Amino acid sequence: MSFQINVTPTTVELRRTDSTGWTSGAIADTTYRGGYAGLSNGSITDLATRPFWRNLVITQL
Repeated sequence: MSFQINVTPTTVELRRTDSTGWTSGAIADTTYRGGYAGLSNGSITDLATRPFWRNLVITQL
C-alpha cells in the first residue's frame, strides 16, 4: 500500500495513492498545531508481522 499525508496550516489528510482512491478527507482539528509530524508503525508484538515505513519522502506543499 502507498499513502500520502497532506498537512496544511489548517488541515491534515491521509490519502491512499494506489488504485483504491481512499482518503480520510481533510480533517480540520485545531486542538494540536505545531511544526512536527509523527508516524508510528504501531505496537504490534509479533515483529515478523510488524508494519514498517519504506521510501518515506517529505515534500513541502
